[in-house]
Amino acid sequence: GDYGIAYAYAEIHGDARGEMRLVPRSTCALEITMNGSLVYSPESEDTEPTIYVKQGKNTVLVKIYKQPGPCTFSLDLEAISIPIKYRWWR
Repeated sequence: GDYGIAYAYAEIHGDARGEMRLVPRSTCALEITMNGSLVYSPESEDTEPTIYVKQGKNTVLVKIYKQPGPCTFSLDLEAISIPIKYRWWR
């Protein structure tokens, strides 16, 4: 169908803790939860929110609201001041 809800889950392993910028890009509405806290939604004023990456495992859950037409999304992390080494786990 043209309408629906989908989820994407990933784990990020941080070698150190610190702040990073979350950079979501999408053709459909998204809600992004990191470590159990909502950090981005369609109503968010900040289109690239600052997030806190903790040392060790960090969880990311993306809720995608499908509308008619194609739906694509990408999610990236950018260093704010000091680069934090991280790797996507799943």
